[in-house]
Amino acid sequence: MKNSTSKATPCKPEKPYPDFPLYAHASKRWAKRINGKLYYFGPWDDWKKSLEQYQYKRDYLYRNESPPPRLSSGLSMVELVNRFLTHQSERVKTGELTHRSWLDHKRIGKILLNSLGRETFVESLRPIDFERLRAKLGEGKKLKTLNNEVTRCRGFFNYAKKAMLIETEVKFGLSFNKPSRKALRKETQSQPQKLFTLDELKAIYREANPQIRCFMLLALNGGLVQAVSKVYESLLAASQTVSLAEK
Repeated sequence: MKNSTSKATPCKPEKPYPDFPLYAHASKRWAKRINGKLYYFGPWDDWKKSLEQYQYKRDYLYRNESPPPRLSSGLSMVELVNRFLTHQSERVKTGELTHRSWLDHKRIGKILLNSLGRETFVESLRPIDFERLRAKLGEGKKLKTLNNEVTRCRGFFNYAKKAMLIETEVKFGLSFNKPSRKALRKETQSQPQKLFTLDELKAIYREANPQIRCFMLLALNGGLVQAVSKVYESLLAASQTVSLAEK
């Protein structure tokens, strides 16, 4: 009878914590299936390094892209966003920035982290990353809104350069630009004019309090076109009628 030897099945380690995103594969590596494909991120005995690899590659793999070579060190996106928001919060305290504007920056910061990856190094970003970001920013939005969103995004990276957090300027490429003035002007001209009819203005005027009536007359009086002058004269006549009726 031949002696048979069998290799002992390695005992798989438990996850280091409940929400750990990887699982222990039989090959003695931490792994995860992404978009139907299995990826390995490091050996069982170094779960922290495996997690770092996963966090860096995750966003690229979910987009079915090959992750670029990782820099050994640098400014991560999450660090940039936190430092920029801290800087802007100090401006809120001094009255140089409104809290509303700070909230807009915070919202854009979340978009940057979701689109570019929290652990991605700023200096490793490529034009294709910003091309995809711009497409996301423009989904369902008008050009004027896209113009503001791109400006806010660029503000984060301009801060990084001016604050000497990075050595080289970020490579936005050709696509991450604001809409052209011509395109913005064309969009504005294509929008339906928001005008009140004379009867609507009279109705609003009659229902308004004295202060609002004053503002309306001042605004119309400041108009330079003939049509506005006629509206002003009509509202002035309405004002005299209302005054007599109130006596």
